[in-house]
Amino acid sequence: MKMDTAVIKTKIMIPRRRKEVLSRPRLLEFLQSILDYRLLILAAPAGYGKTSLLVDYACTTKLPVSWLSLDSLDCDPQRFIAHFISALTLRFPAFGKKAMAALSELNQDRLNYDPVIAAIVNDAFENITEHFVFVIEDYHLVRDGKQIEPFINRIVQEMAENCHFIISSRVLLTLPDLSLLVARNQVSGLSFEELAFLPEEVKQLLLENYHQNISDSRAVELVTQTEGWITGLLLTAQISPKGAEDRSRLNKVSGIGVYEYLAQQVFDRQSEEVQHFLLRTSLLEEFDAQLCEQVIGKTLSLRNYPWNERISQIMRDNLFVLSVGEDVLFLRYHHLFRDFLQNRMRLQFPEETEKIEKSLSQYYIDQNQWERAYEILNRQGDQAGIFNLIYKAAPSFINGGKLVTLSNWVDNLADDFLKTAPELISIKATIAFFRGKTKESLDLFDQAIAGLRSPGKELDLCRSLNRRSILRNHMGDYSASLQDATEAIGIAEKYSGMEELCAEAYRARGLSLFQQGDLISALDSLSKARYLFGSFGQKEEIAGVLMEMGLAQRRLGNFENAEKAYQEALKQWQSSGNSIWQANVLNNLGFLQHLRGQYEQAALSLERALQHTRLAMYPVTEGYILISMGDLFRDIGAYNEAQQAYDLAREIVAALDEPEMSFFLDLSISVMNRLRGNFEEAEHFLEIARKKVKKVIRFFKKT
Repeated sequence: MKMDTAVIKTKIMIPRRRKEVLSRPRLLEFLQSILDYRLLILAAPAGYGKTSLLVDYACTTKLPVSWLSLDSLDCDPQRFIAHFISALTLRFPAFGKKAMAALSELNQDRLNYDPVIAAIVNDAFENITEHFVFVIEDYHLVRDGKQIEPFINRIVQEMAENCHFIISSRVLLTLPDLSLLVARNQVSGLSFEELAFLPEEVKQLLLENYHQNISDSRAVELVTQTEGWITGLLLTAQISPKGAEDRSRLNKVSGIGVYEYLAQQVFDRQSEEVQHFLLRTSLLEEFDAQLCEQVIGKTLSLRNYPWNERISQIMRDNLFVLSVGEDVLFLRYHHLFRDFLQNRMRLQFPEETEKIEKSLSQYYIDQNQWERAYEILNRQGDQAGIFNLIYKAAPSFINGGKLVTLSNWVDNLADDFLKTAPELISIKATIAFFRGKTKESLDLFDQAIAGLRSPGKELDLCRSLNRRSILRNHMGDYSASLQDATEAIGIAEKYSGMEELCAEAYRARGLSLFQQGDLISALDSLSKARYLFGSFGQKEEIAGVLMEMGLAQRRLGNFENAEKAYQEALKQWQSSGNSIWQANVLNNLGFLQHLRGQYEQAALSLERALQHTRLAMYPVTEGYILISMGDLFRDIGAYNEAQQAYDLAREIVAALDEPEMSFFLDLSISVMNRLRGNFEEAEHFLEIARKKVKKVIRFFKKT
């Protein structure tokens, strides 16, 4: 299922190096040893200069650097991996197509990282030949995401030797295989003790940035009082670092009084206009002048507000902002300062906060950044807003396989919404279908469709009829499936704006007719679906329809037309880099070429199919391809090669609960033994296949 995750470019861009950043040669020299290790870890509490050091390193090293800044929303595995892949693609444009294609098949309901990891590793191996560094910043923000740690653990180990990771975190890393990497001398790092400022560095910092020349003893005193904590040092540098009053202030910043210090010595010293700007923009997480105008300016009717001027001012005043981007300047506040500002904004201006966040949530919805929108709406307790969000996000979440997240959102809504919103019931029915709960799904669809048969609900009715048609087709009730699809076509063709639903309905109708044996009518419906999908450029949908048209043409005996359909579908999947579907269509193509006696072409197609399915690490498809290869070798008399292919398929059958595959494998082996004159063996395997018939039937009914 296609995954659609919006990638935030500010998260994968290397922040600009500000001139105020103090270069620390002793630490940069350590980072230059990255080529000797697979992983360097920077582990220290907030404010020890991890980001500044990494920005300085990224801007000075001769090695290419990919950058990924994390936030708490990255606990979602699809979002995390999408940004991971995009960070590499930004630095190495040849990389990414195969990796993103594999990610599009990741199902959040049944997470299996193997195909995605294999695609990323292979894609990088093929397209990145030089040594490079991948920086992952603020890893602690996803530490509680149980799905992220296994991915990082595997990817760090399996990437080629030219890939070197630097991970910064406020907490120690707990990767399962970290001890193994340490034992192999592949890991090194810096703790807060190494990152802490030394007296000489404090002197240099105050001299270069604040033109204050302090004594050696004063530098030692500052380091002792702050334990070299760079945030405390930066805060202190904004006042004269002399006298008992300053030492009292230092006591605050070295402990739990950092928020009080931020208020007294930073925030309260700004003009009222700047204070309002800081408070309001902190709600945006990251921002530029255009976003400020769109979300804050329009919401609060701030006409002709000097957003660019204010942004320049807070950068000049060094108010704890990080800048990222090249052509367009984006800003985000230091985490501690942002948290301080947001807390104060919500306490002092709750009504204004609510307005800005409501506008921001709508902006995120318009940008398909569903999780960010949900975070705001859920915090506000806006049930109506969450309902609207679920309604808009459901199609992409369903297509992307993000069923756990979608289901949780639906379940967290009040029961009153389910009672009065058949649209939500339809979404729950779809979730149940993908989880294999066909009876529950059908009951929910019946309930939803009954509630949607009223004026103004035509679009949702059409969508639900399409979904129920697919469910009924899956259950073997082809007549009812056809009835739903036909009704959906009637609705979609009557109302404007339903072209995509009309295409889906024609496809569902074609599949129902195909199963009923009406192949000519099936092809007619599938052709209409293909035309409609083509009119709004849905290439992957076109490829799926072409596969189905190829099957229908093959059953009609129109082998040439079937091969044309398969070849065209193959081009579509190749353009998207989807290895799993390339393997499927190549297997179908190889089978067809085998039927036509084109044995050499069939062998080439099946060999390519095997390569793609192994790249995607999808054993079910691999098993069927091996059976197809065995059948091909068998029919040309290469019995030893056929037996080898069957033996490999048998290993897959033994590892998986696939009764259908086992049934076809036994039939194929029975035929081969009969051709070789081993009639007793042939009868033996045929009898095994006969015994599995009932199990296969039960398997189809279950699924």
